[in-house]
Amino acid sequence: MSFPAVVVKASKIHGKGLFAKSAIKPGTPVIEYDGERITPAEARRRYPELPGKPRESYLLAVDSKTTIDGGKSRVRFANHSCDPSCELLVYKKRVFLIALKPLKSGDEITYDYNLVIHGDVDVPTALAATACNCGAKTCRRTMLRLADDPAAKRALKAASRST
Repeated sequence: MSFPAVVVKASKIHGKGLFAKSAIKPGTPVIEYDGERITPAEARRRYPELPGKPRESYLLAVDSKTTIDGGKSRVRFANHSCDPSCELLVYKKRVFLIALKPLKSGDEITYDYNLVIHGDVDVPTALAATACNCGAKTCRRTMLRLADDPAAKRALKAASRST
């Protein structure tokens, strides 16, 4: 499968980002989320949760038995956005970023990380470690998935009152 050309360069969202080199139509697979396939246990071993010590990882759970460590892939440069240009699609245990809208040359390739808190991490610490800098009008100020996490919603609301 061939993908549109993308380039890694400085991003206004965070560090480096992944950008389209030419126009991309909605529904087009942009890049595969590839990397080493490991078990969830190996993912926890490689990237242990350390309270109060946020860390970057490029893990993506495919299913209950398979996690992709994308740390050595260009896909790791696809930043989070609350108004993403792409979405994840899992197909036969492969994961792709699919364009949600028309992209022009130079547009940043983003997706909603929808992170979930795992392990013994307190919600305020998780919110601080997953602050969003996407700048979208619809920004929820976190990369966490809030739709089905009432504790994270309450913590985000409390944090916004204290600032």
